[in-house]
Amino acid sequence: MDATGRAVVAGLGVIVGVVGLLVAMLAALEQGPGAPAPAAPAVARVLDR
Repeated sequence: MDATGRAVVAGLGVIVGVVGLLVAMLAALEQGPGAPAPAAPAVARVLDR
């Protein structure tokens, strides 16, 4: 794979990570301010990728 291919794959990875964070944050907001804890493992899983 050449440099352009690697850049495209890296860009897609960043996009997937950002979308995952947004989904986790929206899920936390829907649960209300009283239950932010369940979102933390989801964010950790997204950042682990």
